[in-house]
This record gives sequence, C-alpha cells and structure tokens, in this order.
Amino acid sequence: MPDYLLFYHNIIFLFVIFSLAPLLLALIELGFPASVSSFKIQSKIRLPPTSFFQYYKDVMRVFLLVVDPLQLSSYPHHQGVTSCEKWWNLQFW
Repeated sequence: MPDYLLFYHNIIFLFVIFSLAPLLLALIELGFPASVSSFKIQSKIRLPPTSFFQYYKDVMRVFLLVVDPLQLSSYPHHQGVTSCEKWWNLQFW
C-alpha cells in the first residue's frame, strides 16, 4: 500500500478515537454516575444531558477544524522530509 494511503488511514483512526471515546464517556456518566464519581475531581457535580451533547459537539468541531486539516496538510511536508533524508543519506554515506 502506498505511503499516502497509510497516512490518510490515520484520519479514520483519529475520527474513531475522537468520536467514540467522548461518546462512551458521556454514556457511562449518564447511565452509571455512581460508578464514575470516584474518578471525578468534583465528584458531587452532576451535569445534564444537554451539557454532554455540547461537549461532544465541541470535540467533533475541534476534530473537523483542527485535526483533519492538520493531518491532510502534514503529509506533503512528511513526504518532503523523507525525500530530503534519502538524498542526505545518499550524498554523505
């Protein structure tokens, strides 16, 4: 598989991590608040479901506006660095 396809697969993995991890945390917090309260810093604070939905939307917005473009734009830079390293190794080794 070409390098760029492997590099772009990272976007899929990051999307799964960024979307499922916060959703799982929110569902556990809403469904079983007593089991999670010992791990919280402010254990007596209970948030409504709307705040969890807002948190999830914010996480997905950050992913779409920051992580995705960063991944997409960093591949050409990565490709340039590896070709430079290959040239450097050929010239001086």
